Amino acid sequence: MFDILLIGDSLTQWNYNTEIGWGYKMKQWYAGKANIHNKGFAGYSSTMIKNIFHEFLLGNPQIICVTILLGTNDCHGSETKVSPAEYKQNLAYMIETIHNINHLAVILLITPPITEHNNDNILHYVNVVRELCYNQLRIRIVDLHSGKNDITLADLYDGVHINESGNIKLYEHIKDTLHTYYDCICPDKLFCT
Repeated sequence: MFDILLIGDSLTQWNYNTEIGWGYKMKQWYAGKANIHNKGFAGYSSTMIKNIFHEFLLGNPQIICVTILLGTNDCHGSETKVSPAEYKQNLAYMIETIHNINHLAVILLITPPITEHNNDNILHYVNVVRELCYNQLRIRIVDLHSGKNDITLADLYDGVHINESGNIKLYEHIKDTLHTYYDCICPDKLFCT
């Protein structure tokens, strides 16, 4: 069976085992077609993920898609603070590592969503993701600040983490992106051997 990795912080980890979570919805959508692996770690920055990133790819030889949702802790954390420049280097390292293992794997970079505080700062991290995705082959952006399926403050339950409506928006945005650009890896097109 194929493998899909969901990489991130608590916005990924905490939305995998609950029925309202976007990761759970991905697991349901791909049921019987691909294994969805939750690689979300609450409180982690992109630097912390980078330091263990290679381990994520071991034992998953049939990776067809990787989602990366990082930046919230990089931007807001006191102990996890990472500059936009280092954040960009970390994401670039992850992209290169994935493509070295499987150059055909689709990568979806998800912009960190709005939070209750410090949103002028988070836009620097959003712009990093936009720059990395611009004119890149097999890398697409799931932009939560683009006007379509934006995460708003009403989609947060504590000012940082996404609630049910935010999870639905994120899941639908991922699904739309895959259908638009990579329909061949959507569940109805995958044939397992």
